[in-house]
Amino acid sequence: MLVSAPFTISVALLILVSGLLLASLKRVSQLKHALALEKDRNKVPVLTFAIDMDEQALKLVNDGSCTAKDILIKEFPVTLDYQFKKTVHLAFPPIEVLHPTQSVPLNPAIHEGPYDITREVGNSFFAHLKTCAFEAHIQYANFRNISFTEIIDCAEGRFKIREIMPGDTSKT
Repeated sequence: MLVSAPFTISVALLILVSGLLLASLKRVSQLKHALALEKDRNKVPVLTFAIDMDEQALKLVNDGSCTAKDILIKEFPVTLDYQFKKTVHLAFPPIEVLHPTQSVPLNPAIHEGPYDITREVGNSFFAHLKTCAFEAHIQYANFRNISFTEIIDCAEGRFKIREIMPGDTSKT
């Protein structure tokens, strides 16, 4: 059976238009997904640490575009090198609220076993933060009372957010 040229052209155009339609639908789906991620990003505070050597302070910084509240930094161990290794634990007071682009100096209590050595260590402690490694867990909520747990790794004075998880994972 012989197929006419107009029919062949119509079929070819139909296939071409169908392909363009599928490609357009796929792109719309990608854009919807990107928009949803951007909306979610605006709901998630992103907290990190910073060392201010001029002020001799460890600071908590909100690098996100959403306010964080009810911030709790879990106590964590840090091994300091004073020509000998000494492991201390840092305990932080809760922080009520931290708005985007703001930072707050942290005044950790420094414990060695049951003893509070914050005064003895003094400002020399901050110089050692540039060479030690630790892992910090921070729990907080956004303005919609959605809770998050964030894990920050520190190595040689550089802070890297490992993970931000929705929900309170302290019970796991």
